[in-house]
Amino acid sequence: MLVNREAFLTAPVKLHREPTPELWEGAEVLLRPLSVAALVEFLGAGDALGGAETFSRLLALSACDEAGRLIFTVADLDAINAQGFDLVKRLGEACMRLNGMAAGQDAEAVKNS
Repeated sequence: MLVNREAFLTAPVKLHREPTPELWEGAEVLLRPLSVAALVEFLGAGDALGGAETFSRLLALSACDEAGRLIFTVADLDAINAQGFDLVKRLGEACMRLNGMAAGQDAEAVKNS
């Protein structure tokens, strides 16, 4: 079935549930794929990114509520970083996998095509 303009523009964003037992038992963070605007913002930060900043910025641009609305802004980066490196890194890596940015994903996609 071909997708028309209306169906494409109104299709719900598929959300990913990432368990976060580091916060409390049963806790989950919802992640959404980066929008084009969020990807441009992330890539535009280029030189400012490094280490934990990469993961926290990805999390800020991807963590959302059940309606797919972002729950953080870049103004929250310091507070996100205060949560601890292991949690922020793990969630940032989940964002990378969700958006095809993880190491080896390009090679895997080519192999499966």
